Amino acid sequence: MRPPARRSTNATILVTALAFLASLVALVPGAMAATEVKPYRATLLPANPASSTAGLTLTLYNDAGTQQLGSADLYVPAGVTITNVATNAKYVSGAVTYGGVTYAGTIQLRNLAIAPGTSKTPAAPLFTASAGCSGGMKTWGIRAKQSNNFSGSPGNDFKLNTTTGSPLTSLTTTFPADSCELRFVTQPQDAEEGRRITGTQDFGAQLTPPDATSPQVALVDPATSLPIASFTGTISVALSGGDPTATLSGTKTKSANAGVATFDDLSVDKASTETYTLVASTSGAADVSSADFMIVQQFCPEDVDCSTSFTGNGGLSSKTITMNEFNPGGDTDTGVLTNRFITDPGWTATEGAGPGTLDCSYLDGTTYIEFTDFYSEYEYSNDERTGTIETTVKKKLFNELANNGASKLEVCFQAKLPFMLEDGITESPATAGEPGWFGPGLLPTCNKVDASVFPCIFQQNKVNGDAIVKASVPGPYNLDPRNR
Repeated sequence: MRPPARRSTNATILVTALAFLASLVALVPGAMAATEVKPYRATLLPANPASSTAGLTLTLYNDAGTQQLGSADLYVPAGVTITNVATNAKYVSGAVTYGGVTYAGTIQLRNLAIAPGTSKTPAAPLFTASAGCSGGMKTWGIRAKQSNNFSGSPGNDFKLNTTTGSPLTSLTTTFPADSCELRFVTQPQDAEEGRRITGTQDFGAQLTPPDATSPQVALVDPATSLPIASFTGTISVALSGGDPTATLSGTKTKSANAGVATFDDLSVDKASTETYTLVASTSGAADVSSADFMIVQQFCPEDVDCSTSFTGNGGLSSKTITMNEFNPGGDTDTGVLTNRFITDPGWTATEGAGPGTLDCSYLDGTTYIEFTDFYSEYEYSNDERTGTIETTVKKKLFNELANNGASKLEVCFQAKLPFMLEDGITESPATAGEPGWFGPGLLPTCNKVDASVFPCIFQQNKVNGDAIVKASVPGPYNLDPRNR
C-alpha cells in the first residue's frame, strides 16, 4: 500500500516543477509569449519645398496597441542649417551617428504623450531648414521611445514602420537649388599704406585708428541672408580702384569656416586720394565688391605732428608735407594724412576736367611757365591743423633755368575754399569742372596775407644749391574726399 502513495507524491512534485518552469519561460522576451511590438510612423512635410529654405512640419503616428509614444529625436542631415525651432523642441548641433549614418545635429522632442492609435504634430512648422544654394535631396533620421524623457533601455524604443499605414513614413526633403551670393559681412576699413587692413567700423566720424578685426566675406543663402554653414570652399579677394600701380599683399585666398572667410593679413602698398575696394570671388557665385576704403600715408594722433615725404622727377624734386598742431589742446584733432605725387603732365587736380596742367597765370596776363611736371595733391581729414608743404628742387634740375633765383619759384594752388592770390586779390569763381573748387592760382607770400586764414609762401631760398620753397595751408583747406 505504501508504494502507490510515493508515486502520487512524485507526480505532484513534477507538476509543480513544470508549472514553475512555465512561469520562467513567460518572463523571457520573445519566448512563448512575446512583448508587444511598438510600431510608429513619421512624416516630414513638405517633401518638395519651393525654396532652398523652408519651414518643415513633423507628424508622428503611434501605431502601438497599448503603449504611448513619449519622445523622439529627429536627426538632421549634413548640409542642412536649422533655425526658428519651435518652443516645444530643442535643437542640439553636433555630429551624431544613428543606424550607421552620421548626422549634423538633433532636434529633441520631449513630453509628447501620444496615445496608442493617435497622432500628433508638435508644431507647424516645427523648424526652418536651409539646404543652402546647392539644394538637393536630404534624408533625415528618427528615433522614438515610450518614455516622455527619452530614457530607458533599447526595449523602450518604438520601431519605425516604413511599409504599412497611411500615410507612409516619409523622411526625405528635396530642396531646389538657388543662386549662392557672396557678401562682405565685415567691410574693409581705412588703413595706412603697407599696414594691415582691418574690419572695424570706428574710423570716420571720430577719426581714430582701427582695432584688430578683419574683413570677412561669406557665401550666403539669399533667402535667409545667412552664411551657408556647410560651405568650406575657398574665397579670393583682389584690389580695385585707387592707384592702379598699387599692390595688394597678404593671403588673398582663404578657406571658409562655416561659410565665412576671414582675411586677416591684407595690406596695400600705396596711398591714394581715390578710394579702393576689395572684389571677392568664388566658384558658383557672382563677384561682389566691398565698400570703399582709403589707404593713407599716416594716421595722425592727437597733439602729434606727422609728416610724409616723396620724390619725383628722377630724384631731382622732392616734397615733404607735415601736419602741425593748429589748435593745441583740442580733443578732435586726430586725423589722417594722404598724399600723392603725379609726374604725368596730362594730370589735372581739377576734378571733372580733362587732360592738362593746373594752368596757373599771373593776374596781369603774363604766361606762367610750368617749371616741372612734378605735381602733388594732399588731403588731411581734420580742419584743426595747418599743413606745411616743403618742396625741394635739386641743383642739377634747378640750374637748367636761365634765371634760377629761388625767389622765382612759386606755388600753383587749388582748394575747395576761395584763397588769396598774389597782390592781395581773393579768388572767387568756382572751377567749371567741379563746383566748390577754387583756383588754380599762384599763392602770395605770407607777408601779404593772414597766414592763419589763407595759404601762402613763407620761405624761398637756396640750400647747397638746391631750391627750397615752403608754403603753409590752414586747416580748412586740407581736403577730405569723403567729407569726414
